[in-house]
Amino acid sequence: MKLIITSLFIIIAMCVYSQRTTRKALEPKNNNTTAINKIYHIDSLAIEICGYDKTLYSNWESFFVKNNTQDTITILNITFDYFDSHKRQLHSATVSVDCNIPPKQTRQLSIKSWDKQNSFFYYRSIKPNRTATSYHVSYKINYICIR
Repeated sequence: MKLIITSLFIIIAMCVYSQRTTRKALEPKNNNTTAINKIYHIDSLAIEICGYDKTLYSNWESFFVKNNTQDTITILNITFDYFDSHKRQLHSATVSVDCNIPPKQTRQLSIKSWDKQNSFFYYRSIKPNRTATSYHVSYKINYICIR
């Protein structure tokens, strides 16, 4: 008898304390379709990349991008190739970087490093105190999106 009464109280308690967790009257987000990005395959003079850096213990690679075009760059798609000192390829990665680079200006961009174990450093970076492998990097800009 106690079990039936206890079960009844638990069922009533669950019904009383239930609440709706979803929001009412949600509407889809209104996307601004007037600002459509245009994708361009560009020549190497329109965009300059310089100042690449990645130290041994860094989880990020950083570099500067100069926009020599007349438009604002919103997305930059780049392929990076990484080589050891004997010109053997270590890795290759293609990344798309969201950015906002106005015409004729320079911005620093960062991407997540390919070196997950912190075993490599860029040959022009600070030399680490422990033994590590230096590498060289080359890049190719695949396309840009402009606004």
